[in-house]
Amino acid sequence: MAAPIDHPNSTISRSEAAHALAAWMGDSGLKWLPRYGHKDFGIIGRISGFDIHVEARSGLAALDVTVSLPEVPRSGFTMPKESFLEAGLGLVQRIENRVSGIPSLLDQAREDLEEAEQTVADTQQRLGQPFRHAQALADAEEDLARVESQLAAMQDEPAPEPAASESERVELTVETVRAYQPNLGSREGAGREPAIPFVPMTPPAAPPGNAPRL
Repeated sequence: MAAPIDHPNSTISRSEAAHALAAWMGDSGLKWLPRYGHKDFGIIGRISGFDIHVEARSGLAALDVTVSLPEVPRSGFTMPKESFLEAGLGLVQRIENRVSGIPSLLDQAREDLEEAEQTVADTQQRLGQPFRHAQALADAEEDLARVESQLAAMQDEPAPEPAASESERVELTVETVRAYQPNLGSREGAGREPAIPFVPMTPPAAPPGNAPRL
């Protein structure tokens, strides 16, 4: 691994790489980058022929620094700024592990590519074929239409009149009784005159005691 000032083809030891990385950190201004800052530092060195890219951006709890090998997919890793600045030799080893893990990353990339190609082939094969759940979808749409029709019919029906309260029912009953006049005629009273009501006669006054008797 070499710092940007070194020749790309130069070979240095791990400890020398750690010192070169520490010198770069001091000159880059990363230490003074604010919590919500963002800066792309670009390529800071090379390892085993691969460029090393560094970028700092705001994370969830702190300013995060991402280290990656641009030519190698999924080779990046992220760590807080303070951990990056204090990593030293451990940071160099971590970058070396990314390089040594390139074969497994390539195998995983090939598997993902094969899976994606199979998905494309399956999709192209299904094009033009009827939808597997077409009937179930049609039945569901029919059920939905029927329910909506029933709801619309229920909304069109007039609302029932509110039931009379207990006090209104009692008052109505009393008024009906008071206003009720029974028909004292015959049961076939339709078309006949009502019967003459009975009026009691007043008895005659008693004659005086000295009145002559007849």
